[in-house]
Amino acid sequence: SSWSRRFRVVATILARRSRNRSKPHSTRSCVWHAEIAVCQHIQQSRFAPQLNQTHAGKPLSKSWVRLSPFISDDGLIRAGGRLCLHSPSCPIPLPNDHPLVLALTDYLYVFFSQAGLLLLQSNLSRRFWIFSARRVIKSRLHKCVTCFRAKPINKPPLLGDLPPSRVTACPPFVETGIDFAGPFLTRLHHLRKSPIVKTYMYIFICFTTKAVHLELAHDLSISAFLDALACKDQLVSFANAHHISFKFNAPASPHQGGLWERAVRSAKHHLRRVIGTQTPTTNQLAYLFSFVEAVLNSRPITPLSSDPNDLSALTPGHFLVGRPLVAPPELFSASPPTSIIQNYTLLKNLSNQFWLRWHAEYLPQLRERSKWLRPTPNLQPGDLVLLEEADTPPLIWPMGRILKTHPGRDGVVRRVLVQTSSGNYLRPAVKIYRLPLEP
Repeated sequence: SSWSRRFRVVATILARRSRNRSKPHSTRSCVWHAEIAVCQHIQQSRFAPQLNQTHAGKPLSKSWVRLSPFISDDGLIRAGGRLCLHSPSCPIPLPNDHPLVLALTDYLYVFFSQAGLLLLQSNLSRRFWIFSARRVIKSRLHKCVTCFRAKPINKPPLLGDLPPSRVTACPPFVETGIDFAGPFLTRLHHLRKSPIVKTYMYIFICFTTKAVHLELAHDLSISAFLDALACKDQLVSFANAHHISFKFNAPASPHQGGLWERAVRSAKHHLRRVIGTQTPTTNQLAYLFSFVEAVLNSRPITPLSSDPNDLSALTPGHFLVGRPLVAPPELFSASPPTSIIQNYTLLKNLSNQFWLRWHAEYLPQLRERSKWLRPTPNLQPGDLVLLEEADTPPLIWPMGRILKTHPGRDGVVRRVLVQTSSGNYLRPAVKIYRLPLEP
């Protein structure tokens, strides 16, 4: 380390200056004199006023008076205190910001096999009295790259604001999140020797109303996805013709799609309990998807009230058919509208009531942040980082350097391009661990 290297240099110089020049290696006496010389240099560079005041017998500051300092025979200030008569050697006061003191702390930390705070502080206090030693040791422990790689600590950026599509009233499924789930084992027909195949679930969720639509697909190909969209053309031409734009999340960032990830979890919750250990046919699974879709679209998105006079809880089904999908249809007690205009006005007023409740009851629930509450420094190009990999210990996580950052609308970096030995990867900032290197 830096401390041991400098210490050996001083000890070797003192050994060469000794009378026995035929043995340039440091002896025990030279090692002791080297330690005294290094401490004298540190104290003369940082504690010169205290040295002069102690020699002159003048009063010292409060932090020094508590130590009862005195000048020893070797010319060093030593801490006396109440244990001076019972201690074989009084500790040497040292500053907490000198480079040699920091190097000494790092040396002892490595020497004791990455010791903890208390063990390191106890070994330092036997020979040295470092001001604010606990704070200094903590800062050095947090900057150890070896310990950081064994137990990395991430500082995720501030949780981003909701996109306009989540807080702006618009018809259902104008802004839609898409995800895949599965596989589900199904039989092609009811015969006993029917082959078992894998099928998948496509889930479409509305950003505004949280309405859900489930589709069955036989594989994960583009053609199966186009079948779920009820089209037979190519994906690009279909998207252009129907004014559909796709926005993809960064790889390994499921938290950016929490809306549909939670919908997948809810759908699987019902499917597991209905299917159990059975293997349904493809038609049966498609029917189950329709039933689970109706259940999910009937779940309340606003708090429930125990007052019987209050209105029923708002559900995604109110924005689709005007009521929860699993609820029986209600008959109007009043006379039906006599004209198309009256019918349109009635439906429009009913829809406006739902949107007013959505704005007054649903939106306030989205105001508070649930995690990542404090702003953190942005990742910068050139930072040396670790890339988190699932199901692998942190010591074998790949190390890389940030090539490019992608700030959001608020200027916070939540997506970066990282260069590693195996290639360049686009990753979210929450999966990036910046190494605590010295500036």
